[in-house]
Amino acid sequence: MRVGVKVSAFGVRELADKLRVGVIGSGGMTQNHSWGYLNSGQYEIIALADLSPEVMNEYDEVFAENDDYKAEHFTDFREMLKVAKPDVVSIGVWHSGHAPMTVAAAAAGGVKAILCEKPMADSLGAAADMLMVCSRNNVKLVIGHQRRFLPAYTLAKQLIEDGEIGDVRLITSVAGDGLPNYASHQTDMFRYLLGDVECTWVM
Repeated sequence: MRVGVKVSAFGVRELADKLRVGVIGSGGMTQNHSWGYLNSGQYEIIALADLSPEVMNEYDEVFAENDDYKAEHFTDFREMLKVAKPDVVSIGVWHSGHAPMTVAAAAAGGVKAILCEKPMADSLGAAADMLMVCSRNNVKLVIGHQRRFLPAYTLAKQLIEDGEIGDVRLITSVAGDGLPNYASHQTDMFRYLLGDVECTWVM
């Protein structure tokens, strides 16, 4: 549990104690999450939930040499939340699981932050439920739109803000692999590049 922060000799803020992470889903996306947590040195992964014990065992092998990976296995994510009591929860399952798992994690008590893969939910109502429950329980919710932090996009945003390329009137984007998987990234990028403007109409 985090009890405070300290400043290193280089002026970098560090957690006085590592945050404890519970991971739901043991596929490739949560492996990316886990590498991020472990490489930061500020987290320890203490629990893993998946329907398949075999897949969880394979997941363990990927991180076996990392001292901050000490995941207890659960085949029921609700049991993981109840028993492991993580500070942070990562959710990387199929789209229909995002909302119910986020709502359960936010309502579990003790969870400080949730990283949920995109798309946020499979309906607008489910997304609204996620926001409402997280807000009521003071839980930070982040959706996996990591492109906002990539240098190419941050540079493009800066050029737009500085007026270096004129007023943006049209953005054209092409991607594959389905509407939920990649259109959420595209839409997020449109909003990010233009300053997260509110949508007034849709054609």
